[in-house]
Amino acid sequence: MAEGKTVPELTATTPPIVDTDLTVLYRSPGPLKSVPASTLLAYTKAPFALATGGSLLAYQLAAGSNLATQTYASYVQGGYLMPSMFAGTDQQQIVRAITEGTTFRDGQPGQTVQLARGEYDSTASFNLDDRVVLKGVNKRGTAIKADAAHAGPTMVTVDEGTTSMFDNRLDSLTLDCNDVAGLGGVLSDAWQEGGGARDVLIRQFRTYGIKFQDGDGGAALCSVRDCELFGSLAGASPSAGILVDQIKVEGAFVLDVSNTTIAGAGAVPITRGIDIVNDSLNARSVHFELCTSGIYLAGTGSHVLESITGLNNVTNVVEIDAGFEGTMTMRGCLRDGATNLLVDNRPNGLGTISYDTDIQIGLTVGVGQIVAGGNFNGTSPDLDFVFGCSGIVQDATGEWTVTFDRPITGTDAASKYTVSVTSNHVSGRARASLNTASTIKIFDETFGGTPFDPSEICFQVWRCA
Repeated sequence: MAEGKTVPELTATTPPIVDTDLTVLYRSPGPLKSVPASTLLAYTKAPFALATGGSLLAYQLAAGSNLATQTYASYVQGGYLMPSMFAGTDQQQIVRAITEGTTFRDGQPGQTVQLARGEYDSTASFNLDDRVVLKGVNKRGTAIKADAAHAGPTMVTVDEGTTSMFDNRLDSLTLDCNDVAGLGGVLSDAWQEGGGARDVLIRQFRTYGIKFQDGDGGAALCSVRDCELFGSLAGASPSAGILVDQIKVEGAFVLDVSNTTIAGAGAVPITRGIDIVNDSLNARSVHFELCTSGIYLAGTGSHVLESITGLNNVTNVVEIDAGFEGTMTMRGCLRDGATNLLVDNRPNGLGTISYDTDIQIGLTVGVGQIVAGGNFNGTSPDLDFVFGCSGIVQDATGEWTVTFDRPITGTDAASKYTVSVTSNHVSGRARASLNTASTIKIFDETFGGTPFDPSEICFQVWRCA
């Protein structure tokens, strides 16, 4: 609309005419003049809303009536945050949005940073702060991609000093490590309930997809659900899709992984899909491809594995460390082409199982339960009617060593188990005790102390405490 044209004079009930350059045109009276909209904001706001039957929403005309006026400040305070609200590069915008999300509003700390569809460039690690959810529009619709010069060592950290962090998960997005040398996906020192990853793709990582360590504040549990973790085809094999360093010695930190696929890329396998030390794993419907071992268990911990599968480029669906002292239950797990269902490296363990079956290892033994027993002829020792034992050796007259199928494990095991023994030596006496975690010693002698080989000796090993 050009200057010089005559228009009706504005009144309190007549909305102004707004040009596309946000210049308000008015008549005072006489030829049309232009004035910046900012100088007339107080005048234009009320009649503009009045003329349309509604209020203004973020200084734009509301879609319908009875909508309250919302300022930009109130939107930032009450709605999702978006990086585009903040100045700077992609990296700076994300960091500034997360920082704003940590601010208490109306007495509450929680906030979501909503990323738009598209790709964001990341040049350095950024921290996912407490109570802030970083959310995209879709697992592949929103991507944060590491710049070729990314400083590393991970794209995202989860750390707040020595304090646990809650409700700060990654959601519906891609973390693209972009094959950058030495770069991993997420390093968590403090993820707790409400943390972890949901519907997230982590790809092209050179070290690991997600690593848990320290457990600041005493971490109890964390979840990874509906995710995909794909390693890099550049360089050496990534060490793990998910790596859990020791959080609690007693295995009380629980990682929950479900409906997730972990795979290598090209011809480069991931060494261990899930590698967990001294903590516990609940895994359901997890699939592995191009991994040397899908799940690797070490130290203590109580593990329940259900419907775990591995493709024909997986060597071991599950592998157990030689020093493993925990429990494990496998139900409905299938090789699906993998070479071995289980490789048990413990001395006197299960060895290699290359067929599909349910497996239980190191189940908790209650007080009063018998864990091993049998009988043998002392003159030519050979175990008979035996369970829980793998062999017997005669050390001398009236002295034998029996070996268990598996070692007795756990803290103070020797004080929690005892051995009872009897023999048909009428004028003698039999006695036995735990010798090591894997063996018991049995003795028989006359009352005068002379060793003797009776024709029948019976023994039982049971838990007493």
